[in-house]
Amino acid sequence: LIGSFLHVLTIEEANYLQSLAMKSRLQIPIIFGIDAIHGNANAPDNTVYPTNINLACSFDTLMAYKIARQTAKEMRAMNMHWTFNPNVEVARDARWGRVGETYGEDPYLVTLMGVQSVRGYQGDLDSDEDVLACIKHFVGGSEPINGTNGSPADLSERTLREVFFPPFEAGVKAGALSLMTAHNELNGVPCHSNEWLMTDVLRKQWGFNGFVVTDFTGISEMIEHGIGDLQTVSARALNAGVDM
Repeated sequence: LIGSFLHVLTIEEANYLQSLAMKSRLQIPIIFGIDAIHGNANAPDNTVYPTNINLACSFDTLMAYKIARQTAKEMRAMNMHWTFNPNVEVARDARWGRVGETYGEDPYLVTLMGVQSVRGYQGDLDSDEDVLACIKHFVGGSEPINGTNGSPADLSERTLREVFFPPFEAGVKAGALSLMTAHNELNGVPCHSNEWLMTDVLRKQWGFNGFVVTDFTGISEMIEHGIGDLQTVSARALNAGVDM
């Protein structure tokens, strides 16, 4: 896909692609993101840590920080800059297939684990051992109406603000500089085109000054919602607050 290289898993490939970028007309460096969710476990020879749900069972927030810090160091050793973690969705439906990627069902525990992970990944963002954190997925996909990933969520604003928003707001306050929006519809509006979420709440109310990235092909998937063609859904996503 133009503009991205997905699942770069070795330093050799990362360095090769970066060298090509430096030969291009504008010489814009590539930022490499990867699903380093319990360690950079997709890449060879990296440390594999417990999944988020198992880490949450320990109630050990310091361990969450240490795992994120070590993961950041291993990522930078292979020229990676950005992890798609922590997943701070509050898991409220046991049928949902991504419960294991979360810190569980309690907003308070999810918040504490998420904040420590953000701090562990990012450090001070001034050294060659720090990576960008990405709080995800904004929001509500962890209580889908039929239990399957990407299905609509129907949630009151009170439930959003009391249960689902606190870990995200805390992640913003902890300094997370990227956020991933969610595949699902929220109360009939696809999250990738939800201006209330990305602009009114995230940026204006919480003061988020990082960038919003889509979840994989979330923009083109909006065509299936009946909104319009690719040009139409792309414009809606950009106008609503998607940056990448």
